[in-house]
Amino acid sequence: MTKYLKITAVEAEQFDGSSLMIVKYQIRATDLSDFFADPAWMYFLPTKEGETQIQKGDWIATGLDSEHWVITDSVFRKTYKKV
Repeated sequence: MTKYLKITAVEAEQFDGSSLMIVKYQIRATDLSDFFADPAWMYFLPTKEGETQIQKGDWIATGLDSEHWVITDSVFRKTYKKV
């Protein structure tokens, strides 16, 4: 199998659960407080493939066509570097 190195820069921002980011990326926040004693939220990022669950600390990457996708923090730190 031939290996390829992706050479396109990607914009990315780490999700912090703030209202600003929820509005900016049109994230759907679902309140789960009825099911848990402590405040709990689930977040969903709209993508080309449909909604993808995102957690605080995950990264939102934006591609060339302004599409978004979720990258977990551990994968992001292993595969991306700041330019």
